Amino acid sequence: MIEAAIYDLLNESIKVEKLLSQAEVYEYFNRTATYDNRFIKRGYCYSFGKGPKSCLLCSYGQLGEAAGGTGLVTLANLLQRDTCNFRNMPVTWHFAPGLDMLTDQGISTFRTLIKNLQPDFIFALPDSLPEKFPGKPEYSAHFFVKHALPDKHSGMIRSMFFKSGIELDKVVENAQAEPIEQGFFLATATHKPFFAEIPANCQFLQPVFGSANDLLPADRVFLQIATGLVGIDSITR
Repeated sequence: MIEAAIYDLLNESIKVEKLLSQAEVYEYFNRTATYDNRFIKRGYCYSFGKGPKSCLLCSYGQLGEAAGGTGLVTLANLLQRDTCNFRNMPVTWHFAPGLDMLTDQGISTFRTLIKNLQPDFIFALPDSLPEKFPGKPEYSAHFFVKHALPDKHSGMIRSMFFKSGIELDKVVENAQAEPIEQGFFLATATHKPFFAEIPANCQFLQPVFGSANDLLPADRVFLQIATGLVGIDSITR
């Protein structure tokens, strides 16, 4: 199932020629919720499906190009098609684009979403690349998780990045996290301002790209969203 879903995503991602702005992402979701009654706007998020697993996918950052938001748009486009293999995943999808987690309002919105949705999975997508990571100016990629992923799923993620020419980091210096395997780190409550709000039994997954990576928009969207789909698959088994 997950292999078919990733294949669908690959075919859709190659159509991405540029990253959308946050304004374009907002307009897309508002338009979709207006004209497609399968998408329901609930406060700050847009929900699709009625599966037993509740998954919150949020992009966050500041004004400018929205890589995470573009990925959410790509995924939502696929969900609207009857032939999409994502539709067979036992999931209720909740999209929350453009959270500004540097403000009290953004953190408050995130907390409200968690309280109302009680998600089984949270996938956090940064919209912009950081200038550098702590202790080291250039990184390739790594991931923060709340619970270690099964070997099969972490292996799938490593394989996707390796095939794209991206090495996963072995060590993150000065990071407030505990390494569990190459490229994966258990996030602590102090890792992000909102992390302590995540329920104990909820999986959290966040991909982080180094600023040295010169990724085309299509490649970045594919790698981000494919990582999320693999993470979601790991909780539906």
